Amino acid sequence: MKKVLLIILAVMVIFFIALIGLFYFQGDKIAALAVEKTMPYIKDSIVQSLPQDIDKQQAEEAFTKLTQKMKTGDFDKVELQKLMQTYKKSMEDNKIDAEEAKALLRMVEKLIGE
Repeated sequence: MKKVLLIILAVMVIFFIALIGLFYFQGDKIAALAVEKTMPYIKDSIVQSLPQDIDKQQAEEAFTKLTQKMKTGDFDKVELQKLMQTYKKSMEDNKIDAEEAKALLRMVEKLIGE
């Protein structure tokens, strides 16, 4: 019985070491994938909160360009991190007001070079 438990423990330790190694060596790719998968939800919440004077179609195109740049790796990671932090701060009250949406859209446009 003790040998079985020791084998299970050894397998778990090896698994956790492999998992730590994976996150250490592939952390950037995992983070980029997470951001890429959440981008449609972020886009929807920002576009819905934009004021009437801003063309929502252009905003959606900006997010499409950003997603394409993220897939190719052609973007400023620091600016993307600032965008995500600003979005997180904007969502503290569970909604984005028009001014926050405009500021976030400006950040997206800066990321895509417009």
